[in-house]
Parts: sequence; C-alpha cells; structure tokens
Amino acid sequence: MEIYLKKKQFELLRKYGDVDLYHDNLREENNKILIIGNKQYFENLLDKISDVFIELGLNNNDEPNKIGLQIEEIIDVLSKVIYD
Repeated sequence: MEIYLKKKQFELLRKYGDVDLYHDNLREENNKILIIGNKQYFENLLDKISDVFIELGLNNNDEPNKIGLQIEEIIDVLSKVIYD
C-alpha cells in the first residue's frame, strides 16, 4: 500500500505522527512524499493523527480550525488507502 502527500501535509504528519523522513518506506517524488506501508502501518498513522485532530484541530464550537482542516485532508488520504 502507498500514499502520496503534499510536503506540507507530510510535515504535519511528521510533526504529530512520529513519521521520520529518512525511514526506508519514504521517498520524495515530484514535490510529494510517497509513503509505503502495510494496512496496520497506515491504521497506526490514522489513529495518531486522529488523536491530534481531537486535541488540536477543533475550535470551541467543535468546528475544525486551520490545523484541523489540514489534518482532515490527511485523514481522507489515509482512510482511502485503508478502507478502499
């Protein structure tokens, strides 16, 4: 399984999801980051970034803030590879 993230999305995932750019399952291609892994790997990333979404990504009215909107995009990419 593999996903492509924009660099900005990857940096956010790296900051909050414990993803290392120099790990064997990552490559930079055409200004995007390719992440290769199995279903469990992507489920773990989804769990981590979902926790960050709940912690940092919502305003007081439970609407996504700026970081929440960015995290939602990452969640969409991860969910697609996991559930499709």
